[in-house]
Amino acid sequence: MTTQKSQYMYVAHRKGATPIGVRVGKFISRKIIPKSGSRASMKRHRDGDVGGGDDIGGDGDDSDVRVRSAEGEVVAWSRSAAARSAALANWVSDTGGAEGAFATLVPAAALRTLSRVAEGGAEEGGALEGCSLAQLAQLLHGAHFLDVDVELLRLLSRSLCTGHLAGKSGPELGRLLGVVSDFPTEAERQAATEEPLYTQAAQHDATAPRAADAPTPPAPVCWLSTQLVNEDALEDALADADVPTLRALKGVSLAWRARARRVLCARLCARVGLPLTSNLVEVTELDLSDSRAAGRLFADAADASRWLPNLAKVTGLGGLTSIGDHAFRGCSSLTSIELPSGLMSIGKYAFYGCSSLTSIELPAGLTSIGVGAFYGCSSLTSIALPTSLTSLGEYAFDGCSSLTSIELPAGLTSIGCGAFEGCSSLTSIELPAGFDDSILRHMLMFAGVPRSAILRFGYFP
Repeated sequence: MTTQKSQYMYVAHRKGATPIGVRVGKFISRKIIPKSGSRASMKRHRDGDVGGGDDIGGDGDDSDVRVRSAEGEVVAWSRSAAARSAALANWVSDTGGAEGAFATLVPAAALRTLSRVAEGGAEEGGALEGCSLAQLAQLLHGAHFLDVDVELLRLLSRSLCTGHLAGKSGPELGRLLGVVSDFPTEAERQAATEEPLYTQAAQHDATAPRAADAPTPPAPVCWLSTQLVNEDALEDALADADVPTLRALKGVSLAWRARARRVLCARLCARVGLPLTSNLVEVTELDLSDSRAAGRLFADAADASRWLPNLAKVTGLGGLTSIGDHAFRGCSSLTSIELPSGLMSIGKYAFYGCSSLTSIELPAGLTSIGVGAFYGCSSLTSIALPTSLTSLGEYAFDGCSSLTSIELPAGLTSIGCGAFEGCSSLTSIELPAGFDDSILRHMLMFAGVPRSAILRFGYFP
């Protein structure tokens, strides 16, 4: 259970019996009530009325909210800043906030900075520039303790990840974080950084027995691990880490490998409007923009066909000029994919076996479709070949048994053997004026196509 050492404690949000620590979106399943709160107060929280926002000022009261630091110093927060903290909003809602101070375990300097940033929003992000790792750790600890809103938490995470973690290797991050690697061998550490993006953390991953000769890590001295006292806080701190950084963190230690795995999987499994899941079987949509930025688009796309059996939609390919060989091979649940406007080529077997794909829009500017690119796309009913297309590989549409018609562009100069073999539902083949029928005769590309479709144009192998 996630707890805080103060007069407040976390309780589970009862809707759907969501357990503490399992978040629906961000922070939605965490509610804060005072241990000695009144029954009326507890009912408000059960009903979802947690105060905050415009109601934090009470009956027109615009006085500051008093927050007590770990050292005992009282730090004043404006009402607008306090409204961004669920803990303070709840406290004000229950007590009015006129007397006493909300007790925390957060250093006074961190409370003052958090208050300034919370009041000014992104405009006060400059206040975070130059913060050391230890200072950012205290700010993140304070933000998590006070349960601030997502926007503020992401601002802190961005400062940490882009300012201190990005661009470093596993060993460099280990030294930065004060963590000694406990991987049994260097080969295993390196393998951790190169494993598939979708690898899930096994239960007890970080506490699995180590080999007899594996180094025993010392008592933790990592500012991030000691300041952020639970996994929720640590993983929230990594919200803005890019894929290369998360991969590098996998090579820091067994515990950090498990942590980075969970963060990556949470990103893949997050779906707007639906509960967070860590079950890859439930993932139906995938945004590959992070993988593209990390230079691993095709490797991660290939892994998707193995790890995401129900993947139905892929986005995030913007800026791509070619789709690699076997990129989405075997994604049998894929029904749609957004191809970028600048795409020029589709590699061999790129969509091989995508048997649920019903349609795909090929962008203008595409010049070549590789061997077997759409082999076995048995649900594909139509496809428009762009006028820029010049080359169609062997067996490009072999086995597209639901394809009913196709128009070949005038600029097409090369058609591979068997390009439309097995297209048993094809009833119309539109040929451009002046098309060289010897290409059709020589390649025997319409094997399996109904006689009526071919005779319409006077061609029959």
